[in-house]
Amino acid sequence: MKVKLLAAIIAVFLLCSMVSAQAYSIRVHANTNLREAYSLQAGVIETAPAGSVLQVVDNFNRWLKINRNGREVWMASWVSHTRVAESGQTETAAQPASNIDNCCFVDRQCHSAQDWENGYWAFQNGQCAAPA
Repeated sequence: MKVKLLAAIIAVFLLCSMVSAQAYSIRVHANTNLREAYSLQAGVIETAPAGSVLQVVDNFNRWLKINRNGREVWMASWVSHTRVAESGQTETAAQPASNIDNCCFVDRQCHSAQDWENGYWAFQNGQCAAPA
């Protein structure tokens, strides 16, 4: 079981690293803060409304670089979103591309910075439920 989970994580990491070189679009599921830098302490430039389609041009750690009206802004990758296919139809739910250190995407979905922080500390304290 652990070997399969590790193989799945590695496969997702490899696929996401190949895709990250190309721009793609995502649709956010909730109002989402777009920040001036890849940090929760960075200033919020604007809030994208739920349902907005954003163009991802790059990523760094757990942050997505977004081209928004000709400006580069950052969005936390753990915020609930789906990838949008070229035809405009949703493909798949986004999954983290880096090492798991958070209950988010393991046994819960994160929709905000507070959800992510709670998931991080729950993981650090061994409080995540086993993945289904």
